[in-house]
Amino acid sequence: MRYLSNKFCGVLALLSMGCSGDETIVARVGEVEIEQAEFEAFVERLPPGLRSSKEGRAADREHLQSMIDEELMFTEARSLGIDTSLAVAHQLREMVRQRLVERYRAQVIVPQVEITGEDVERAFVEMGFDRERLFSRILVRTREELEAVGRDLRKGQPFEEVAARFAANDLFAAQGDGVVGWIGRTQAARRFSIPPAVFVGLPVGQVAEPVGLAGGYQIFRFIEDRPTALVDYSEDVAERLRKERTREKEEEEFERLRVRYDVRLDPEGEAILLQSLDRPLTTDELNHPFYAYEGGTISVAEGLGSLQAVGAQGVLQDKAQAAERIGRLLLPVRLFEAEARKRGWTEEAAFVEWREHQRRALILNQLFQQATAGAAPSEDEIRAHYEAHKDRYRTQEAVIVHELWTAEEEDAAALRAEWEAGAPIADLLDRPGVRSHAGVEGHGVREHGWEMRLVRLYEPRYPELVKAAFAAEVGALVGPLESMNGYAVFRVLRREGGQIQPFAEARRRAAASLRRQRENERIGAFIRQLQDKYKDQVVVLVDW
Repeated sequence: MRYLSNKFCGVLALLSMGCSGDETIVARVGEVEIEQAEFEAFVERLPPGLRSSKEGRAADREHLQSMIDEELMFTEARSLGIDTSLAVAHQLREMVRQRLVERYRAQVIVPQVEITGEDVERAFVEMGFDRERLFSRILVRTREELEAVGRDLRKGQPFEEVAARFAANDLFAAQGDGVVGWIGRTQAARRFSIPPAVFVGLPVGQVAEPVGLAGGYQIFRFIEDRPTALVDYSEDVAERLRKERTREKEEEEFERLRVRYDVRLDPEGEAILLQSLDRPLTTDELNHPFYAYEGGTISVAEGLGSLQAVGAQGVLQDKAQAAERIGRLLLPVRLFEAEARKRGWTEEAAFVEWREHQRRALILNQLFQQATAGAAPSEDEIRAHYEAHKDRYRTQEAVIVHELWTAEEEDAAALRAEWEAGAPIADLLDRPGVRSHAGVEGHGVREHGWEMRLVRLYEPRYPELVKAAFAAEVGALVGPLESMNGYAVFRVLRREGGQIQPFAEARRRAAASLRRQRENERIGAFIRQLQDKYKDQVVVLVDW
């Protein structure tokens, strides 16, 4: 049995159970009783890969031993003081705070947000959704090419002539002159990484500051503007307006609670914070309150930590600015948490159960860390492991495709026919209702032709698509085939991967694999030690 992963997953399955009415006891570990119903629920929730390979009572014995082993680990954790450690307490406190704040935002702040049709119409114009812009660009791969393009444009060379030199880089600009087509504000941001402020404010004909992309740089301009219809962008406008209104309501709620909870800046804490510029602070100084409010405080250490987390230590030069920044970073969360507690959310049965589940999981995680300390292999051991198992370290096999997706099979068949007749993929992708999974969840690099890289790992999500792609020849046009509640058509561009990686490339994977192996071995040995150490506390009450 692979103790590290299997045991931990088993624990989470056990911890997620509620109490049962069946009082038949199958085993005792110290004062902890394992009931028949708990055992059955434990087994039922185990994923297939973690279940015993045996059958009948032999499988039952292994599963019951897993439950016993988990209780032995909790017993050991208590003996080591892990259950009351500062590390566990701090992590649990942060998890509780996050959960309370998320619920407060969802149940108190978000319901206050109202968006009317008139609001959407007004924001449609104010946010710049009311026009599309004819987009032209030059794609380059290197900094040297970027600088050369800049020099040529400053010398007065026409934009389209410079773009023509790099036409092979851009599948969207089919004519080779850099003209991609008409785009709206949403397309500009999502597909071409153009900030909204630039889309709205850049004058026609003016070349914008270059934008860094995944594979190089984009130099662009807008050639012409045309009006758009509200119906085409109403959902985008409403979503952006909703986010803005939510931020406004959150700010209003924060100011209301700031008064209600009597938030105060501690002058001594403020002075201590500024002294951190000149010398290390003592433990007492770090623990001194910086902000105080009804029911809680924010320490100097927490204030410094918040500034460091956002790289804003420079504001320490100005005490007023430092206080304001720390307040903005930490006070809303603390006050929302305080109000959530005042409403009794932490006393609800479901929350208490969730909190205990998280606490026990954190305890086991700390115990595992102690049990596997020192498992990191040496450089020589990593290389020896790689040499002995080279075949495991191959580059990932992938099939690179262009893919179109639409909801209806008839539409997908029509797209295939046009594609076969020579229609550019960029034009087909601009059709209403047509998209590519290359632009979903980071599977493709949309700036360079919407190539979709399919690997076996994606098969659970795109089963038909992945199987068909790996079976097809390079150059083949395949489909329509069912995919993601619609129909896909794709062309295989090339195949990649499958070669044994050199050690330098495989080293990280080899090190991780060897470390996991050693951790599992140590956890297995650790469990056996606990079984021996606490054998007098274990009583099995069933004859399996």
